[in-house]
Amino acid sequence: MARFASLPPHAISRGARVVIRLIFIWVVRLLSRLQQLWVILRTRKRCSMSFDFRRVIKGKVWKFGDSIETDAINPYYKYPAMEGLKQHTLEAYRPEFPRQVRAGDILVAGRNFGCGSSRPGLVLREVGIAAIIVDSVARLFLRNSIARAMPILIAPGITTIVDEGETLEVDYPVGEVRNPRTGASVSIRKFPPLIEHILRSGGLPEFARQRYLAETMSVEEE
Repeated sequence: MARFASLPPHAISRGARVVIRLIFIWVVRLLSRLQQLWVILRTRKRCSMSFDFRRVIKGKVWKFGDSIETDAINPYYKYPAMEGLKQHTLEAYRPEFPRQVRAGDILVAGRNFGCGSSRPGLVLREVGIAAIIVDSVARLFLRNSIARAMPILIAPGITTIVDEGETLEVDYPVGEVRNPRTGASVSIRKFPPLIEHILRSGGLPEFARQRYLAETMSVEEE
């Protein structure tokens, strides 16, 4: 071994140099793919959470009014990290909300929920909100919520059947939201099948990934 180690660099054959170069390229590509995989897994962990339409959601109500702005839902301009957003979301309307909200609670609001900028409402899921039920929602906020599998549902008249702190039951298969204390209910506007598929998949990125894998396997089988 000492005899080979003492050989000068020019004594290494051309074939050996090619092999070493190929190994180096392979290692670099492998590390790059591993880095990409880590980014994908981290993104899926943060952004992907499927919505089970078969499950009846039941939780305590946080009630808000009309035109709740995205700058208050997601004050990214002041708190760019998720932990900061969780501690300050919606405090502009309800200072106690970020401190007292609990996993499984339901957010009820009036018209034009999520108006303003294009900031998404992912932080609401992070603090434990199980569903958002509104009279109406801003179009861009609705699209962002669907893309991230946020369970936001439109139920005109929802603010008339429930008060702050009461319990609400959300029965999507039946298409109804009920107040179990009073028996009052309103209808849910159901999503088209494609939107339901996106929500079941865990959001738009996961839906696209699943569709790509299915189409790739189909082509390979042919």
